[in-house]
Amino acid sequence: MNLKRKAIRVGIAASLCILVSNLLKLKYPFFVVLPAVMPISTFFGETIKFGANRIIGSFIGALIGVILVTLQWQNTILIGIGVMLIIYICSYLKWDSTTSIACLVFVSIMLGVKEAGAILYSAHRLLDTLIGISITTIVNNYVFNPNMIKVLKNRAQDIQQSLLNLVSDKEFIEDKSELDNIEKSINSLRETFNIYSEEIKVSSKFLPVKNKLDKMLDVFTIIFQQVGIINYINVNDDFHDLNKENINMIISFHKDIFFREMKNLNEIIKSI
Repeated sequence: MNLKRKAIRVGIAASLCILVSNLLKLKYPFFVVLPAVMPISTFFGETIKFGANRIIGSFIGALIGVILVTLQWQNTILIGIGVMLIIYICSYLKWDSTTSIACLVFVSIMLGVKEAGAILYSAHRLLDTLIGISITTIVNNYVFNPNMIKVLKNRAQDIQQSLLNLVSDKEFIEDKSELDNIEKSINSLRETFNIYSEEIKVSSKFLPVKNKLDKMLDVFTIIFQQVGIINYINVNDDFHDLNKENINMIISFHKDIFFREMKNLNEIIKSI
C-alpha cells in the first residue's frame, strides 16, 4: 500500500475514534485514538492478529498497573520495574507486538490516578483502548484493504521472471548477492502467505485457493534449489577437475527439474 492510501486510512480511523469518544462522552479520547495512529499491518488478516495482540497487551498493562499503583502512585522505581516486567513477560510469551500498548496503558495508570480509584481508572483506560483497537481493525478491513490473492500472484510472477532471467541471460551463473535477493523474495512471499492464512481463518471464501498457494511455494523452493545447485557447480573450481561428461550430466539433470517445475509453476499461477 502506498503512503497516500495509508495516510488516508489512518486519518479515517483517528477521526472515527474521536467521533465515537465524543458520542460516548469519554473523558480521555487520547486513549481511544492511540491505537489508530500506532503502526499496523496493511493486510486484514494480520490486522486481526495485531488487534488481538494489542487487546492482550492492554490487559497485561492494566493488570500490572493496578497491582503496582496500589503500592504507591507515581513511584519512579515502580514505574521502571513495571516497564521491565511488561517487556520481559511479552518477550517470554513471544507477544513482542503487544509490548508498546501494554507499556502505554501501564504508564497511564501509574501516572493518572491515585491508588483509591486504581481499579475503576484502569477499567476505563482498558475500555478506551479496546474501543480504539476495534475501530482501527474495522477501518483496516474496509478501507483500501488489498486483494491478498492478487498481491501473492503478482509477487510470484515477479520471482518467476527473476528466475527465468538467470536462465536466458546468464545460464544459471549468478553472484551470491543476486541469489540471496531471490531467496529473500521467496521467503517474503511465504511470510505474506502466512498472513493470508490468518485471513482465511475469518474468510472461508478464500479456502479453495489455499492449497494452490501452498503448492506454489513448494514449487518455488524446488526451483530455487536447482538454481543453487547448478550455480554452485558452475562457479566452484573443485568440479573442474572431475569428468566433464559426468558434470554435464548432473547439470542437465537439475536443469530438467528446473524447467519441469517452472512449467508446473506457470500452470499453478494461471489457475489462481
